[in-house]
Amino acid sequence: MEETNKNLIKEIDHSKIKEGEIIHSGYVWDVDGTCLRPIPYIEKTIEEISADRKNDIKSLEKRLKTIDKEINEREEVESKFIPISLSSLMTEEFGEVGWIVDKLIPLEGTTALSGSPASFKTWLALDIAIKVAKGEQLFGKFNTKKTGVLIIDEENGKRLLNSRLKKMCQVADLPVYFICLSGFKLGRGLLAKVVEITQKYGVGLVIFDSLVRIHDADENNAVEMAGVFRYFKELNKRGLTVLVTHHNRKKGIFKEDPAQSIRGSSDISASVECHLALDRKRGESFVTVIQAKNRVAEELKPFNLNIISDDNNWKFEYAGELDEKKMKKEDEQSLFLEVLKNLKEADLVEIYQSLKGEVGINKIREIAKELKGKGQILSKKEAHNREVFLLAESIELAEL
Repeated sequence: MEETNKNLIKEIDHSKIKEGEIIHSGYVWDVDGTCLRPIPYIEKTIEEISADRKNDIKSLEKRLKTIDKEINEREEVESKFIPISLSSLMTEEFGEVGWIVDKLIPLEGTTALSGSPASFKTWLALDIAIKVAKGEQLFGKFNTKKTGVLIIDEENGKRLLNSRLKKMCQVADLPVYFICLSGFKLGRGLLAKVVEITQKYGVGLVIFDSLVRIHDADENNAVEMAGVFRYFKELNKRGLTVLVTHHNRKKGIFKEDPAQSIRGSSDISASVECHLALDRKRGESFVTVIQAKNRVAEELKPFNLNIISDDNNWKFEYAGELDEKKMKKEDEQSLFLEVLKNLKEADLVEIYQSLKGEVGINKIREIAKELKGKGQILSKKEAHNREVFLLAESIELAEL
């Protein structure tokens, strides 16, 4: 480095020296000893050189951090991926499966609670929170493990929660804590804060309402949603139980498998230990709970909850398991009526074709006979003795 005047400093321009070239005696040489060119210089002010040195130091520090991270990741992988033998696994003793809510919400696992709009997802999540905080049976049926509860609410807000809780709970002094409409998004920083809060307040159950509000991933992308659920797994590893509400797909004409009714990627259902799907027809005073998945125990049969409410009180009341044969029959009748509603009028073969084999022709004939006997559908004879069916309500509307 050579000073040319009081303002500029001449130094070697390393950007013009190629990898493998050697600087010696004022010239640039290749590895074979051939002189290539004079050493390239550049003139800079002291301030410019100082700034370059600072940038070089920052780049070096960044590179060192990257190396440290790579070393830590390598060490973590090496510590995790240690195989154990069959005999070692067989000799390990594990206690019985623990439950926050017996047979419904497994301890230190993630449970999805899904349903269509107006299926009382948030009401049920609040009821679970209250009963777990009290250590009381849920619906007077399922035992709970008493612990504090944290509800991260990005769906309702304090005013609506206040109104509902006043109807559901007469005891205000419960270990239930809320973070409302704070713009919460899953990520490392906020996850650490959640863990800190749960440790400070003795919380064992964290409820997220709802899934769609707390991430920016594409919910139809399996890879992205797997990343979202890894955050829940991190909470599980810290000894926390997670309950997350989510929406079901819009209902089509055919009744879906409850396990597949949850909206978005199939990886959502695949990532949870349990999935509780709620089904309610608008206007009905009961909701059906379907355990669409239970990874840790046998799935429960679907059951109904009556909704008991007035101006000042609100609660769920266990109404027993569903008669699955009766439920299937009602589903088939609903399909028949939905098809007839779309077609306006049709014979049995046309109804069968519209149902695409979901219901057999003989069963369709039985359904038509029963619905006709109930007065829900009517029939008329057309050419060649063809019997055509139509909804009774469509005739009433036409007469009006």
